Amino acid sequence: MLVGGIAMVNSNRRRFLKRAGALVSAVPLACGARASRAAGANERIVVGVIGCGGRGTGLAKIFSQQPDAEVAYVCDPDQRRVERARQAASATHAVADMRRIFDDKSVDAVVIATCDHWHTPAALLAAQTGKHVYVGKALLAQCARGPAAGRGGL
Repeated sequence: MLVGGIAMVNSNRRRFLKRAGALVSAVPLACGARASRAAGANERIVVGVIGCGGRGTGLAKIFSQQPDAEVAYVCDPDQRRVERARQAASATHAVADMRRIFDDKSVDAVVIATCDHWHTPAALLAAQTGKHVYVGKALLAQCARGPAAGRGGL
């Protein structure tokens, strides 16, 4: 059936919630299986923050204030933003390319605070390199990309 030029799928709220629930249930399993190592109870967690706007800088600062966390990287293509975040979080490294974070084996987790359309690619790259991932909001801009994200480890 076409409505306003858009193909409508025979769906309802119950079917949508069942499918979404199945995808969400698979996320911890997929991510946990790919984690390269788990931090011990007395170990510091090394974090990289990707995206140094207001939200990313704020999260980097909060993580830096935790006694069991260390912000090793802040990442943003804007040099002014990344330097501001580095100072706010006392981060060791300020980089423009997120792949530097993924290549560093000492980094346990990444915080993704980029523009929405970068959430999925950054999270997929992080999961594929064994990092734990925190995305504060929309992981996917389009629901149709959900199965591919699931296959990619999210």
